Amino acid sequence: MNFSYSDAELQFLEERDCVLGEYIKKKGRIEREIKPDVFYSVIDSITGQQISSAALESVRKKLFEITGGVTPERINSLSAHQIRSCGMSLKKAENIKAFAESVCTGKTDLDAFKDMSDEEIIEALTAFRGIGRWTAEMTLIFALGRKNVLSFGDFGIRKGLCVLYGFEKMDRELFEMFRERFSPLGTVASFYLWEAAREPESLNKEDIAVIKTPAGSLKIEGSNRGIKSVLWTEEEERKAQNPLVREAAKQLKEYFDGKRKNFDIPLDTQGTEFQKRVWSETAKIPFGETRTYGEIAAAAGSPMAARAVGGAVNKNPVNIIVPCHRVIGFDSSLTGYRGGIETKRRLLELEGVLKASR
Repeated sequence: MNFSYSDAELQFLEERDCVLGEYIKKKGRIEREIKPDVFYSVIDSITGQQISSAALESVRKKLFEITGGVTPERINSLSAHQIRSCGMSLKKAENIKAFAESVCTGKTDLDAFKDMSDEEIIEALTAFRGIGRWTAEMTLIFALGRKNVLSFGDFGIRKGLCVLYGFEKMDRELFEMFRERFSPLGTVASFYLWEAAREPESLNKEDIAVIKTPAGSLKIEGSNRGIKSVLWTEEEERKAQNPLVREAAKQLKEYFDGKRKNFDIPLDTQGTEFQKRVWSETAKIPFGETRTYGEIAAAAGSPMAARAVGGAVNKNPVNIIVPCHRVIGFDSSLTGYRGGIETKRRLLELEGVLKASR
């Protein structure tokens, strides 16, 4: 039988992340076969550790020949040396024997797994020698059909993320960001990340879009990793092929049309640690409100650095999305803005902070 997920759930992922969504549309629905037998899944995973697919197939065949079927009772009836004779190490054979014995004696109740959370199952399985978190997570997917498993320990998934989003490596912090983004359908996302890992080259392409707005033209630069810059320009309109840059252009147009107050776009900005803190605090200013440079300085942990905040705000590479136009002087004056004071005024008028000038 195949892993069960609906078209609506697939659409949810497409809408949750436009880069993954584009890849899903390109590849179509991916089917993965599962075998709802927790015991077999665990034994197969232990057997397959650090051996080739061909070697695993050979061990499977021999194990079936001496048991007539991989069940707890049949495996437990064998000695570790008999299990080893199928073509594995004695250590693996002992681990398999110990797991089978625990199931047969009732110490481990596999039927109870259906009512346990993912983490409870992982804890129960990893208590056995030879069963690591990755093995437990694969059991959650391919035996129990759990839908929200994104395994950091799986090289293919980490590689797929790097290929799709253009990262050189995938550390834990970055991985957790994607886990949260794909939740509660991490398993379905995993199917596409495994597929992406097989691509011959990176799917991350930098791109540019230029859109016209009532306040002037904006040039949007970015890639699958995130938006690098949104700057005012005199360039002619230009459409992008990159899905994330297209999404940024769409959301910015919605902002100017009065249909959007918040942005949901990953950023890929470069700056000093101080600048990043300032931009982070600036991004928190709600639509229709303003903050002074001193207030941003205090929020960024440098209450005496209002002047330095002004410099950091002026270097903000992502206008509108990081709303530096909402930062004003202590006396409510419209101080310098990268797009010009008049543009800043028009943006604050659009948000209702200022009355529209006649």
